[in-house]
Amino acid sequence: MSAHTTIETKPLGNIQALTISQKYCIGICGAFGGLLATLGDLVQKQDASAVMKIRESLATTLKIPLPALLVMFFLVIFAVALCFVFTVDSYNSAFYRGASIIAILMTVMPYQVLPTIPTEPNQVLPVDMSGGFSQWLVPHVFAQAPSRPIPQFRIDVLLTTSDGKKVPSAVYSLNDPVTGAVIARSKVQGETFWFYTPSRDCVLRVEVPGYSIAERRLTVKASQRVTIALASTLVPLSVQRVLH
Repeated sequence: MSAHTTIETKPLGNIQALTISQKYCIGICGAFGGLLATLGDLVQKQDASAVMKIRESLATTLKIPLPALLVMFFLVIFAVALCFVFTVDSYNSAFYRGASIIAILMTVMPYQVLPTIPTEPNQVLPVDMSGGFSQWLVPHVFAQAPSRPIPQFRIDVLLTTSDGKKVPSAVYSLNDPVTGAVIARSKVQGETFWFYTPSRDCVLRVEVPGYSIAERRLTVKASQRVTIALASTLVPLSVQRVLH
């Protein structure tokens, strides 16, 4: 016959009656929950990451470019604030309250599917896909259809590696050079890739597991060939996205 032990959590009581040490513990629990939530958001959600969407929205709408690490820091601060804005009756509830910061952000900033990078000349490449807060602050303006087709230029990309290994697959992103917002993204098998784009400035970003994230700024005025060298690394891509 097995005995079951029930662990009861003692309520903390009114937040105003708590001691300084209890408030510190609530803040630490909330910060730990917020930190785990933001790390999980970055690791598990490459395209739908709330942290990266906030980073893009700040750069696009408010013209404030911030590294992902600093965005994470502010989110952890907000997670701590949630523990004092909403009532918590235990350290466990403070942890879960802090971890709810990502759920709140995903409600405010719903996920949008990014378009793929055009591989045919008749496909249209969007100008900007900043999304998030900018959809509320900046009204959409739909351009009229042009009277004549816009010239499209083909960009051929070849990936090489420092260790001489073949690239099984790579994730290509076209980013706005000013705001850093992702315009389009595609996952491609092999070390070669081509796409079409009109005359413009953009940043081509390449992510391959086991290699450092590579970026190449392109000034497209004609068709061109681009060779990107990838340096091998032991740092996971999820960590590189935070530090890049």
